[in-house]
Amino acid sequence: MPSCPMPSDPADCDLSYRVNYPDTDAAGVINHGRYIDMAERARHDLLQRTGLSYASLSAEHGTLLVVHRLRATYHASGVLEDTLRLRTRLTMCSPARSSWVTEIHRRDTLLATVQAELAALDPHTKRVRRHPDILLQCLAPYVRVQADRMHA
Repeated sequence: MPSCPMPSDPADCDLSYRVNYPDTDAAGVINHGRYIDMAERARHDLLQRTGLSYASLSAEHGTLLVVHRLRATYHASGVLEDTLRLRTRLTMCSPARSSWVTEIHRRDTLLATVQAELAALDPHTKRVRRHPDILLQCLAPYVRVQADRMHA
């Protein structure tokens, strides 16, 4: 089984994001759906830090990761040309599913929290399957056990 690169600081899963014109409405405020797009980018970035990718999971490990459940909570508005910090962590990772949380900040202000529960599918049959061992191994350093309010 291939090994995963060990993160120097797994708690530091931040991605910088600059708000562009297509992210906003006519008033220059970030459209609510764009926060979900940002969270997807942040999950992709974290996955790449593990040495895996969505493409390699499909081609080499017979796995598609799909969103099973999604919850977004909006705290404050972001605007055109803000520089945001997308901070992502996992709160749980089991053979059946993984729970990802992305907090989107402008400096010290929390703008949104996006929680996503991901499941694995076989790319050919589209049937649910367990997360492959390599994925569980590579994500383990990023799991931060905290109160997961996905079910609240």
